[in-house]
Amino acid sequence: SLIMMSPDPGTSMFDMRMATAASNDEGEFEFASLAPGEYRMQIESELWRGAIEVLVADVDEDYQTLNTPQGRVYGRIVEEVSGDPVQNATVKLMKNGTSGGIMAMFTGGQATDYAQTNESGEFEFTGKASGRYHIEVEMNEWGGQAETSSGEPLGKASVKSFDLLEDSSYGVGDVLLPIAAAIRVHVTPTKGK
Repeated sequence: SLIMMSPDPGTSMFDMRMATAASNDEGEFEFASLAPGEYRMQIESELWRGAIEVLVADVDEDYQTLNTPQGRVYGRIVEEVSGDPVQNATVKLMKNGTSGGIMAMFTGGQATDYAQTNESGEFEFTGKASGRYHIEVEMNEWGGQAETSSGEPLGKASVKSFDLLEDSSYGVGDVLLPIAAAIRVHVTPTKGK
């Protein structure tokens, strides 16, 4: 399934400039009556999920061959002190300078993808378009290892912005997850107070 959205809001808040289509068995699809301009096409399929930026020309008919991005970003999350791999950390890959569509209100205006680290602390994002990205890492406290093996709480980490070239791979290496600051409070009742 495909959804085409324009970053141009149109004439009113309800004019979202959006169209949908489904591809046939050969991967062909058609959007009819699109206004000329820049669009973001969101694609959901068994083989690939992601978004492609598309420019619709001001011509009667315009047929284009679109290739899905093949960029890859990968790395490993480890505890800063021990170097042990961190399992079930949430890794956010954010593309700099994108609006992110409706999800922008939740992601600060950036297109964001999420991954969880495996038992070796490794993560991977595939099918990424070229562009400038950065990574943020935090623990998933609902099912993840929110503490080090010695019981210390784990904090957050980030990777500086980097450029992913078209259809290339970029390894961020080991991302060190620090021990978080923590305050433990123990309240004991006093007599009569």
